[in-house]
Amino acid sequence: MVNSLGYVECPHPTPSPNLTMCSPDGPYRVQVGYHQLKALLDMCRESGDLETGGVLVGRYNEAYDTAIVTRVWAPPGDSVRRRTSFWRGTQGLQHQLDNLWKAREYYLGEWHYHPRGGGQPSVGDKRQMVQIAESFDYNTPEPVLIVVGGSDWEVLAHVFPRYSTAIGLL
Repeated sequence: MVNSLGYVECPHPTPSPNLTMCSPDGPYRVQVGYHQLKALLDMCRESGDLETGGVLVGRYNEAYDTAIVTRVWAPPGDSVRRRTSFWRGTQGLQHQLDNLWKAREYYLGEWHYHPRGGGQPSVGDKRQMVQIAESFDYNTPEPVLIVVGGSDWEVLAHVFPRYSTAIGLL
């Protein structure tokens, strides 16, 4: 919905089971369903004091202005989790993504957990997302990164448009 100032109004979490985050000026939105968010937070909790992360899969709405996360995947078996870093592996991902592509579900981006920090992406996180945005292999010119931070479970999302700066979602 566009308000009188021309900004897209984005509903923030209310009694709705979905978490919807929007860019301040409106062109980017991410919606995460209750079950997907719960699965993501459960994986963070289970990770303890080690960083972890995985892949976001989903689709776009008809207007292509909202990425709807339908699946939150755990880290592949070849991922490396440490106290202050995480490298997402690739084992089996391409096959799974190819199968979902046929069902019109796509790679949307990444999720990551910082047990000792906030929900802001690290320098390494940003570098990885820029590489994904600029890689035609991913076919995702505007990947999403959701970061969960520390014991207060701060959940922040950013979009990384190809050849542009990251945009924080509210």
